[in-house]
Amino acid sequence: MNPANGEVTSYWFPGTTSGILTRNGSMIHLLSITASVLHPDDPSLSERESVQVQQYRLSSLLAAVLLPVFGTLYSWADPQAVDPAWIRLALSGLLLGLFVGSYLSDRVCRNYVPLT
Repeated sequence: MNPANGEVTSYWFPGTTSGILTRNGSMIHLLSITASVLHPDDPSLSERESVQVQQYRLSSLLAAVLLPVFGTLYSWADPQAVDPAWIRLALSGLLLGLFVGSYLSDRVCRNYVPLT
């Protein structure tokens, strides 16, 4: 299939059995930008540890954003429910702090996977 013609192209991730289908390579471009932003710069990390830090950074960022969103949806679905929003906000702040700390501190970056 030719992506220049707007056809669907499949790409497989190295070392895995999963892949994605894209149209004109736009999804691959988005994934490569995301991967480069989340990739740690610490040369002491092995390739496996580097990939794990990348995955944990993405998971922490998504959880930090989705926890407050879930609370909004929860209160919308059942306005009578008791919902301590401060717990969700505290967890969201903790995950966001861990995400930012993995960029600012080499020690946090090296211990990121065991911390979470």
